[in-house]
Amino acid sequence: MPEYNVQQLTKVLTDFYTLTKIRIGLIDVTANERFSYPNARCPFCSMIRERPELDAKCRECDEAAFRRCKSNVTAEIYTCHAGLTEVIIPIVSSDIVLCYVMFGQILEESRSKETIESIRNTFLPYGFDPAQLDQVISKIDVRSMKEIAASATLLDAIASYFMSETLISVGKMRFASLLNSYIDEHIGEPIYAASLCAYFDISRTRLYEMCQVNLKCSLAAYIQQRRVLYAKHLLETTELTSSEIAAASGFSDYNYFNRIFKKTTGYTARTYRKEFKPS
Repeated sequence: MPEYNVQQLTKVLTDFYTLTKIRIGLIDVTANERFSYPNARCPFCSMIRERPELDAKCRECDEAAFRRCKSNVTAEIYTCHAGLTEVIIPIVSSDIVLCYVMFGQILEESRSKETIESIRNTFLPYGFDPAQLDQVISKIDVRSMKEIAASATLLDAIASYFMSETLISVGKMRFASLLNSYIDEHIGEPIYAASLCAYFDISRTRLYEMCQVNLKCSLAAYIQQRRVLYAKHLLETTELTSSEIAAASGFSDYNYFNRIFKKTTGYTARTYRKEFKPS
């Protein structure tokens, strides 16, 4: 995993906010926020993400954008499920995406009125107090597309600065990249520690140590995360049945797949497809 110069990164994020008054964050490759300024999300996002089902939708929306950004290795400007504009810039070294810088939680000015009405219609059925919902909506940052594009250009320069000043180092990234490649290549098969030891030419003890240091979890847990991620991709992009997807993702027991998928995502496979597969 990348190593960060926390002090200098925090300064750059703070400077970006000072200039733009737009919240900025650094996101790792697992879609988790590592640093941000300000720390708190806007009141609207904070309120809706208190609901587990809406927090799951926010995460799934962001993860899909990160996948597009990683695949294209270019800036991603998109509208989240709530109607707010977000911008992601990949930080890349040797053609490997190390992490992302991101800003957002913005209403695009030219369509702010219709977006606000859409937000009210979308979230009132979740039982929010109408007055409180209107109050947090009124605090959402409104910017012109010209301002958003200019901020994206600045963010792109910041991403380059991060690498040129080695504020993000890549020494540990090779392990995660190689591990991901191996898992993805064998995703539908049993993956054994012995095979990975041979692949990396290291002992079993060393393999487990590297997983704990670089991945912050066990090897088994990490492989399971990759299998679930692949299952989500198949649910979004194919017409395969849930049992076929379970097998293709390396789960030999369909009931176990259902249990792990629900525990990890908060959705059954069927509900996930209904929520996130494009029409």
